[in-house]
Amino acid sequence: MKGAVPSTWASLASVWKKTVGEFELSTLLMAQAVAMLALYKVTNGFQMPFRSLFFFILVIYVILLVLHLVGAVPLLFEVYDIIVRNYTSTQEGDSMIHLCRDLHELAETERARVMFVLTLVYVFLQSFCLPGSALINAAIGAVIGLPLGVPYCVLMGTAGASSCYTISHIIAGRCNGHNNRLVQKLRKQVEERTPSDLFAYFLLLRLTPVVPNWLLNMASPVAGVPLPTYAAGTLIGIIPQTYISVRFGEAALTTLSGEELMMTPWDMMWIGILCIVVFAGCMLKRRYGKVDCNT
Repeated sequence: MKGAVPSTWASLASVWKKTVGEFELSTLLMAQAVAMLALYKVTNGFQMPFRSLFFFILVIYVILLVLHLVGAVPLLFEVYDIIVRNYTSTQEGDSMIHLCRDLHELAETERARVMFVLTLVYVFLQSFCLPGSALINAAIGAVIGLPLGVPYCVLMGTAGASSCYTISHIIAGRCNGHNNRLVQKLRKQVEERTPSDLFAYFLLLRLTPVVPNWLLNMASPVAGVPLPTYAAGTLIGIIPQTYISVRFGEAALTTLSGEELMMTPWDMMWIGILCIVVFAGCMLKRRYGKVDCNT
């Protein structure tokens, strides 16, 4: 059953590629972008609800147009084919290893465009709270390695989370999201703290599994967490999981399944940073006690 979803998407991708062969992609995307822009203007004129959603859909079409202009659309399908091929071949950890190796081979001749595609996909997933960030982290680790991969993924993850913050801030106000029980409790915690205490409290939420990251991304703007505090807490708080997934992607290039993983100086440095972050989280937990964010 798990292979049914990728197979369905593979069939849709094949139909799409045939359609692209019959029509000029740039013309098709431009027509869609103009149509969405016109729809956005009309809905704004009539003050219809959720009109901002049409703007974000327009942004997606613009991104697709940019992919075409830089010649990255065929590459996007290649990346997708690699993901589908490795997903359907096995559901074990080996599938991730093969995926990272295949992407690394593709990046040997198309490194800049592969990174461009992975970056867009990464920010898109983060912006709409979709799963798959760990997979992209591993892929980036396989393409550019650990020293560059960790800070790059941390920055991109923060950018994507900040984009999600902005989207939630725009949409939640139109959905009366302020009335949610969890949001009200989080807002109360925010209002009771000074800016410095709020940063420490938000960092604690990022480092501990009290509130899921996707829910924290969507609730923070509605609860009144300032964007600078949100971005800084996210930047530090996502380091642990980012390091683990990027390290896996790099190790997939040289480590066979079941083979012992050798420690490197970069591992020692990042483990030291992780220890500091975890220690800071423990101190914050002792300071603030139990965080009550249950519904």
